[in-house]
Amino acid sequence: MSRENVVLFLSAVNTKPELRQCLAGKQEIRDWIEAANEAGFEFVSSEFCTVIQTITEVTVTAENAVTEYILARQKIGAKKSERVMKRTFIGGLPRACDPWSLMGTAKQK
Repeated sequence: MSRENVVLFLSAVNTKPELRQCLAGKQEIRDWIEAANEAGFEFVSSEFCTVIQTITEVTVTAENAVTEYILARQKIGAKKSERVMKRTFIGGLPRACDPWSLMGTAKQK
């Protein structure tokens, strides 16, 4: 269980239509955690709240975490919020140091 799993799950939600469909209209954190666990991303509500609070810079509780995440995505965009989460909780190399680009096999975005 980790904050990194929260970030990876939210990244998967951005790229996998089946996850987005599963979560459509669900505002309860327990529904999101259940979907995450079924998809292989294990974490608890406090870890979800920590990630969302860090990217939104507002007080996040289990009651408002999903709403705050959705609002942040709408405000700054899904791609930017994903980059912020990955850099904050997973780390990452600047684009110039991307090992894929150094090998001449840059990933397609």
